[in-house]
Order: sequence, then structure tokens, then C-alpha cells
Amino acid sequence: MVISLSYSFGQNKPNQVVAGIPVNHDEVKAGSYILPDPLEFNVGKPVRDVKSRTDKLSAELVKLLEDYLFVRMPGTPGDMSFYVFDRGTLVFNGTAIRKQVTDMMPKAGQPILHDPGY
Repeated sequence: MVISLSYSFGQNKPNQVVAGIPVNHDEVKAGSYILPDPLEFNVGKPVRDVKSRTDKLSAELVKLLEDYLFVRMPGTPGDMSFYVFDRGTLVFNGTAIRKQVTDMMPKAGQPILHDPGY
């Protein structure tokens, strides 16, 4: 005879709000999403050969990742400059080197980031 007992050790219900943002821990509330077929082009045509997959589908997949997962960063403004004010200070008992940079925008004439002084 096998007896199965179930215990809950300190498992509390997860917070419904974290840092002022509502969060969802219940997959049922998440809704449904159908992933695109990885061997089909965006227009619905199937991939028929390696060259098509390499030349066309790879670019489509990269674009999907940029749009939905990683987000493409806008380019750096051409008039932006950088001032390195700390070229290398040993920190953490000599296990790391800290380098600090201030970003400058000539139009505003003010640094974007400031040395916090700590």
C-alpha cells in the first residue's frame, strides 16, 4: 500500500502587483498565441530549398526577433560625443576595472549622464 501525502512548505500565493505593475502568474489568463510556421514565409508560401531558407527566411526571422523580442535600437545621433572621465579604476578589491563615460549632445550642450560621485 502506497500513501501519498502532499505538503505546502511556505508557498505563498504570488504577488498580483510588483513594483506597481500588475502581473499575471496564471497561464489560463494569458490568452492564446499561435507561433508562425518556421518553414513558411510571411506570405504563406512554404520554403522549398536551402537557398530560399538562407536568403529570405533567415531575414524574416531576424526581423520578427527584432520586432517582438529584442527591439531594434535607434541609431546614435551623428552629433553625439563621448567623454571618458575614468579610464580604469580598480574596484571590488582589484577584481574588476571600472571605466566611466559621459554622453554629450551638442544641441543641448549638457551631459546626458552625470558622474554620480560615489
